[in-house]
Amino acid sequence: MNKWIKLLVFLPIPIFMMIVNYLVDPAGLFRIDYEAVAQSMVNGNKTMITKNNINERKVKENMIKKMPKHVECIAVGPSLVMGIRQGDTGTDSFYNLGESGADFYDIFAQFGLLEINGVNYNRVIFCIDSYFFDENLNKTFTRNMELMPYAEYMLDVIDGNIKTAQPKEKNGIYAYKQLLSPQLFQTSLHLIRDRGLESAVSGGWIVADNYKGEKWTVANQNIYEWAYYMPDGSWVYGINTQEKDENYVIQHSNEYAIESQFSKGKHLGNYPKESFEKLVKYLLDKNVRVDLYLCPVAPTLWDRINNDEYYVLNELEDFAIDMSAKYNLKITGSYNPYKLGMTNKDFYDSRHVRHELLSTYFDFKP
Repeated sequence: MNKWIKLLVFLPIPIFMMIVNYLVDPAGLFRIDYEAVAQSMVNGNKTMITKNNINERKVKENMIKKMPKHVECIAVGPSLVMGIRQGDTGTDSFYNLGESGADFYDIFAQFGLLEINGVNYNRVIFCIDSYFFDENLNKTFTRNMELMPYAEYMLDVIDGNIKTAQPKEKNGIYAYKQLLSPQLFQTSLHLIRDRGLESAVSGGWIVADNYKGEKWTVANQNIYEWAYYMPDGSWVYGINTQEKDENYVIQHSNEYAIESQFSKGKHLGNYPKESFEKLVKYLLDKNVRVDLYLCPVAPTLWDRINNDEYYVLNELEDFAIDMSAKYNLKITGSYNPYKLGMTNKDFYDSRHVRHELLSTYFDFKP
């Protein structure tokens, strides 16, 4: 009997957690029609998800499935690459597959999805970033778990082990496990506290024209409080981010968690470098041109990590230069902002170059 009493006492707690996490859905796992969002983008619309958090990986997964079967150019990488637009690349046939925090497995998953969906492309702009090459970071990231089968598929492909069976996503299992996530529940409670239950559940804290369904809208203006996607998949920051000044960049740079983000005292892993080289060879064998992009950090942040305790970015730049020379790959940029003549004013924060300046400092055209 005691067991039944305990069950009756404690069972409501996980049930309540699951209900709150599902209704508020702070990670955008359950209640956004990502297929419709991607279709809106491919149809030529600026598209805003009216929500505090979204699953960017699902946006780009569905965009790959909706893209034309042949495009001239794609860009891959973390948020550092998300500002590159058609006009920067010299072609209208361009899609930006960048997503926040994209790491080794995220990017390989995208190449696997491109392969499986029969999307051909002539050129890749590849943002060379520590998230891809730093094994210490890859061990801690879990945002890509639902698409991991596609990454494993592509890793097999570049090793010559081409599978006939297509991998299956872990979407349902992964997403519904998160209903019992304490971290997700804590975020849900924060949203309820900050926005109120009705707004948190409805996504109603954003007022937008042409409201579509419950969670996304077509953005008819150029400036909004919140960010949105361009039709090519590139990202436009909201007005609050665009108006950040030099003082904010300096503050953000001084507060940035450099010990974890740049793996203090540790070197790049060999496996990501070897896998990247295999991927480059695979793409070149398919007559796909590979361009390398090194996105600098803000000067104040560079001043903090340009010492003998942090090896990652210097090693990564040397690796990129070696790959460029070995395979005749075009390379643009540097992690050192001083080499490019950049100041803190050229950044939104410690890591992200202002999108309107990308073509000023970097050459993304063929």
